[in-house]
Amino acid sequence: MNSPQEKKLTVCCAWVIASLDKYASDELLPSDRVAVEQHLCHCPSCADEAEAYGEIVRSAESLPPILPPPDVERRLRNFLAEALRATDRSSPLSSADGTTFPLK
Repeated sequence: MNSPQEKKLTVCCAWVIASLDKYASDELLPSDRVAVEQHLCHCPSCADEAEAYGEIVRSAESLPPILPPPDVERRLRNFLAEALRATDRSSPLSSADGTTFPLK
């Protein structure tokens, strides 16, 4: 059975791991950021998780952007123009590719 000290560390570890995304994006409150940093200094397991998370974030940031297909803007503009022209608000709208969108 876990000691109270181990149980407290486990709960704290779970909170720290759950907070890594906000920690990496600098969205934590200052007091929470200090708590995470202090925990990482004393918990090798969480420090390893934080490092792995950081590597994933850095790798993702180095990927080229994914651009939408060139015709997305044209299709969206056409669909919106059709929606604006629709006179019967109770009938569904459909896009040029046949997708139907009911109006409510």
